[in-house]
Amino acid sequence: MVAPTPIGFNFSNIGNYNLTFNIPTTSTELIPTITATANSVTNNVYGYVILSAVWFILFWLLKDNSPFANFRYSSGRAVAIAFGIVGVMGLSLLEAGFITSFRSVAIMIILYVLSFIFVLSYENKE
Repeated sequence: MVAPTPIGFNFSNIGNYNLTFNIPTTSTELIPTITATANSVTNNVYGYVILSAVWFILFWLLKDNSPFANFRYSSGRAVAIAFGIVGVMGLSLLEAGFITSFRSVAIMIILYVLSFIFVLSYENKE
């Protein structure tokens, strides 16, 4: 059996590397930097991803099709309510600067209006 050879670390060239991080130092610079980085990484679909994820969670929480259900909504009404909540939340996030695309918020609001019209016209009017 061969004797193990010691592995040494050579830290003599560590001073030659320049590690610079562009991390903002104040909170007013931090949030726009995070938003800009998230938009650039996701090819400017960050707003769509966030609003769609929130819509899916709200829709899943609001709809209920089981016969022994709690007080929840039908699928059509859950779609409309979830789009409405996401639209209002998207406007708030747009104003706060967490979302930079007005188009993503406008699409959610248009989908809310269309689903609301659909629910009014096709749901049971008792």
